[in-house]
Amino acid sequence: MLPVYRSTSALTLTNVFAFTPQQIDYDWFGERMKNPPRFVVAVDPERLFLAAIVDMAPWYDSATTQGQFVEGLWNKDVAEIFLTNSGGTAYQEFNLSPRGSWWSCVFSKYRKRDPQNFKMPQGVETFSEIQQSSWKAGIAIPVRDLSIPLAIEETSRANVCFVLGKTKRHYLSWTNIQNYDPDFHRADEFEDIDVVQA
Repeated sequence: MLPVYRSTSALTLTNVFAFTPQQIDYDWFGERMKNPPRFVVAVDPERLFLAAIVDMAPWYDSATTQGQFVEGLWNKDVAEIFLTNSGGTAYQEFNLSPRGSWWSCVFSKYRKRDPQNFKMPQGVETFSEIQQSSWKAGIAIPVRDLSIPLAIEETSRANVCFVLGKTKRHYLSWTNIQNYDPDFHRADEFEDIDVVQA
């Protein structure tokens, strides 16, 4: 299951990092990561949060800015969260770069974009802290602006993924997706959400 912290009071992008993070120890092909990436997923009454912590030199497009909506972030370092509900084929993807730029798309089924049902999230906030050999980034998304109905409870499913590394690419998924080639879009294999009261 994918742990999601639930808070009855408002959270901020910085205090979300205080929650105990989850860690992905192995990449897609079973290689143990020297510095495994960590993440936190949390919700408060109004927003969904993803916080990413990576102890590797960041690789990102320096032309992008914090809070900018940019497609193609997966071509460099990126943290991703996928959201869906049990019983449906639709899912939504959010990407977050070390720089704090972000992107989202909704799909009606496997890799089929659904622009008619995509609701551009308003009021998204991001956080970025870049060091020479590490980075942190976070995103806060108003739940009301999600393009799929998501109650953030055990009937919902999600997955958190990373693509990391410049000279050697590592594909990492919290869910152990049964596919030889890296493919984060297997919504039918996402894990149930485990709500943890914060």
